[in-house]
Amino acid sequence: FNGEAIDIFESPNNSEEATKFIGELLQYLLLKEIQRSQEKGIQMTRITEGGVYSLEEGIDRPYPPTEAKKIGLKDIGVDTSSIIFYKSPIEKIDWEHQFFIVPVGTKIIFKNISASEKTGLEKHQILIKKERYFGITITITSLGYSDKTTFKELELTPELQSKTSVYTYLITLDAKFDKFTSGNWKTDEYKNWVKWTFDYFKSNFADESMN
Repeated sequence: FNGEAIDIFESPNNSEEATKFIGELLQYLLLKEIQRSQEKGIQMTRITEGGVYSLEEGIDRPYPPTEAKKIGLKDIGVDTSSIIFYKSPIEKIDWEHQFFIVPVGTKIIFKNISASEKTGLEKHQILIKKERYFGITITITSLGYSDKTTFKELELTPELQSKTSVYTYLITLDAKFDKFTSGNWKTDEYKNWVKWTFDYFKSNFADESMN
């Protein structure tokens, strides 16, 4: 950064550390997708071969609920001190200019669950909550890893295949609405907002091979 090398985090040393590292990375990337999904309109999406940004029309974004608020990462409830990727100076600067457009009072919380006999497989969660109205849980579950690459999409040379491991994760989305506010006019708006968010993730990340 600014011509200086900065050690942000240590690389995983074994499969157990790699499983946790990748799970937390997916958790962080999905957080960024939650923010991105609420944007609307033209956006810079890629760099061309000539090194020039190209502008492409963004996919339709949902109009926010009537009572929505533009809020930054630190103010929405995320504990950034627990996110190793946030230590990057570039990420910090990026988040200074990025905002979530969410219903007023919405909080986002990270939750990490280590593997154990009681809790089962290792999980990394993003909880999106508005008290007395709704709760969304995005769960990233580790399904293990293999030293054998079995995906045809990965066209690797034999040399690279011998050095490659495949880590598999299951991403699920769940939403619950509070029955005590089920008749409130805001609830229908929130249901539409949650449905659009779920559809966005399904259209961008669903694994058709699992259908």
